[in-house]
Amino acid sequence: MLFKRMGDFGIINDKTKFRNEGDKIYAFKSQPNRFLSFFIEGRKIIVTNAFKKKVRNSR
Repeated sequence: MLFKRMGDFGIINDKTKFRNEGDKIYAFKSQPNRFLSFFIEGRKIIVTNAFKKKVRNSR
């Protein structure tokens, strides 16, 4: 859904779903997954890595 929104509108304003991680790396944050990406010329996005965010136990 986040990839489609980025493709349709060119921006995701919700920082909890898409944010700059620094050094021109961006993260799509679809719970519990994270997709790291970067932009290249021609408004293209390259997704490089994906991982599941670990859940903190509150004990």
